[in-house]
Amino acid sequence: MIFAFFILASWLFIILFALIKKSLTKEENFIVFFFITIVVMNIFTIITLNMKLIQNSSILEYYFCILLQRNIIIPIGLLTYINLSLFQTGFKKIVFSLLTFIILFSFELLSKWLGLKIYTGWRISFTAILLLILILLTKTVAVILKKIP
Repeated sequence: MIFAFFILASWLFIILFALIKKSLTKEENFIVFFFITIVVMNIFTIITLNMKLIQNSSILEYYFCILLQRNIIIPIGLLTYINLSLFQTGFKKIVFSLLTFIILFSFELLSKWLGLKIYTGWRISFTAILLLILILLTKTVAVILKKIP
């Protein structure tokens, strides 16, 4: 049941991204997507395998949920955020940022509460800080790409 939920969430993120008006070109979207995917995979690999701060579930279905979250939900969520908020002004930009953070953070909380991830030396506040850094990093990469002629 958890796997079906994560498949549905991934599918909804992809559909949402496909339907929105994009402020980045296809090439810029690909570069941002692959950059964020590489950063997310490296960060979570370092945290889980090298530092052993988070232990992933050994149940295959749960591990696939972690992979969906790490490889589809987080990067597509951040890419959707960038395309919606890149050229917005003040209040809308803040609303999109908060909404993106709340959605991605709720997936992390769900993963923790359902037992997909077991925090051994990690705190949920570290995850919040990590997501904020990812949002800022995504925004920085997109702004840099927009400035390249």
